[in-house]
Amino acid sequence: IKPPTELCFTCHTGYDKKYAFMHGPASAGYYMDCHNPHMSENKFLLTRRNEKLCYSCHDSEQVLQNKKHQVMNVSDCTSCHNPHGGKDQYLAK
Repeated sequence: IKPPTELCFTCHTGYDKKYAFMHGPASAGYYMDCHNPHMSENKFLLTRRNEKLCYSCHDSEQVLQNKKHQVMNVSDCTSCHNPHGGKDQYLAK
């Protein structure tokens, strides 16, 4: 058994891209915080769907206080944010 940072990239290539700003779990190699490597009913083997996954770590009340989030009627955070990293601190696409 290898650590996730080695094991995952044995088969999955191109996911180790370094962004100007990295999402904490992705940069630290905590892939299993978001992905179940063995099975999931969710796309990309995610542990939860849509905003439920993001809100398992991020405070929903704090997120929804942001004026941009208040006007958007989007339940999928990844519509605007890259969950692995991005060009700014907000991981905006």
